[in-house]
Amino acid sequence: PPILACFPVWLYSSLKGSKFAIDAHTAAMLMPRWKKVQFLQRFFSRRSAVTIVTNEYLANIVNTWEAQVLIIPDVPINSPTPVLPKITAKTSLFVVCSFYTNDEPVIEIFKSAEKLPEIQFFLSGDYTRLPKSILRIKPENVHFTGFVSREEYTGYIVKCDAVIALTNRDHTMQRGAYEAIYLGKPVITSNFLVLKKSFYKGAVHVNPVSDDIVRGILETKARLNELTLEVKDLRNSKLKVWEENKLLLSSILNLSTS
Repeated sequence: PPILACFPVWLYSSLKGSKFAIDAHTAAMLMPRWKKVQFLQRFFSRRSAVTIVTNEYLANIVNTWEAQVLIIPDVPINSPTPVLPKITAKTSLFVVCSFYTNDEPVIEIFKSAEKLPEIQFFLSGDYTRLPKSILRIKPENVHFTGFVSREEYTGYIVKCDAVIALTNRDHTMQRGAYEAIYLGKPVITSNFLVLKKSFYKGAVHVNPVSDDIVRGILETKARLNELTLEVKDLRNSKLKVWEENKLLLSSILNLSTS
């Protein structure tokens, strides 16, 4: 979103006779405020060479519009040289948050951290967007990083033992989770089918409620070496899938892959 961003692209393509692709965010399909203007999404998708989505559920929606669709769950991350933070805790977790949407179970993460005082939690994103009532219940072992550079962001992933990327909204891909996989780190992510299929190795899946998050953290801690080895296999599998998708997308758009 916003789907209106497609308008100048479609207009230019119409005038120049060129192709365009739409990379459709989950919210564009499922969030109530964007579903109200889904007729625009349908209009542009029918006129695009392809609409890219992250999973089969969203692909089925696009198929009902009689538009071409391509599922690309994730793409490799070209990470910069990390700037490592100073973390002295024996166990630390990096929690990927944006605080821009209501699908991030921040309160449940706080509750989980409170039950695990020996573990340090580092939350990314603009925490100033949180209501003061939520900020007041933050446990001492939860630390806000605020917005950081890509180098610092990468550093937190590399330095921490694992990455938590949770959502309470089904059919939502977790970029923070696949960033972690490409950097060789295990992930704790939500127990939804799209995430279970995408992170079938190197990951622990939990329901986004505190008791189950705690269970997932303890399981990750106990299986850390095993999960880290699995991440390497998963990363290699994802790279192969990406190469296939890249060729297919290039073919659709008549692009050179050299």
